Amino acid sequence: MPRFIFFLFCTLSLSLASHAQFLLKGKVLDMETNEPLPLASIYLNNTTIGTSSDLEGNFQLRIPSGNYEAVISFTGYQSIIYKVPPSAPESPVLFNLIPEEIELDEINVSSKRDPSWYTNLAIFKKNFLGESTEARKSSISNEE
Repeated sequence: MPRFIFFLFCTLSLSLASHAQFLLKGKVLDMETNEPLPLASIYLNNTTIGTSSDLEGNFQLRIPSGNYEAVISFTGYQSIIYKVPPSAPESPVLFNLIPEEIELDEINVSSKRDPSWYTNLAIFKKNFLGESTEARKSSISNEE
């Protein structure tokens, strides 16, 4: 009889645990081209639970019971914050990420070398070659 009660307890525990979570399925796409975004990040905000999309943009994420926000992100795109419903949606959720233009700082290129380059080269030679008699006989063939 004690084995039966133990077995019943284990069975009930497993069935309750399976109801305490669900599987969120979805797909991550580029909003402009409708192309899948492989390896996009999908994670539950303020947790360590997450996954990434496959090569076709599909993903599955096991959601424990509770209230969560899923963050869907991909480099070069605006992130989406999705309020996770209390139970699994009937069909996979589509996330269309909007490309984000990243403006970089201006870079000036000139044909003259900065004087600090020569100072740094002298320091490099001293540390790399050394100051011995043999080091004075050595040279670097391509200083650039």
